[in-house]
Amino acid sequence: MAFFRAHPRLTKAIEAALVLTTIGLCAWAVVDQWHKAGPRLAHAKPGFVAAAFVTVAVYYLVFILGWIRMLAAWRRSCSLSPVGTPHASSCIRRQ
Repeated sequence: MAFFRAHPRLTKAIEAALVLTTIGLCAWAVVDQWHKAGPRLAHAKPGFVAAAFVTVAVYYLVFILGWIRMLAAWRRSCSLSPVGTPHASSCIRRQ
């Protein structure tokens, strides 16, 4: 970790490369799967597609809120700080 703190420009460049790679791979996967789903979606009812998207969004919201409540019950506090800062992405026990 000391190396990355000593070289912040390199750290940012690596982070940017990883983010761009991740976005590129996600875009490639979505396009690939979208082409496979195209014939099925051509006959899908828009209401059902919208309901599916809303269902997945609500599921993830409940999942995240559930973890927040569990961590609070365990007296844990988690933060997502930038890499290179003290306590980056750490969970600490509150007194």
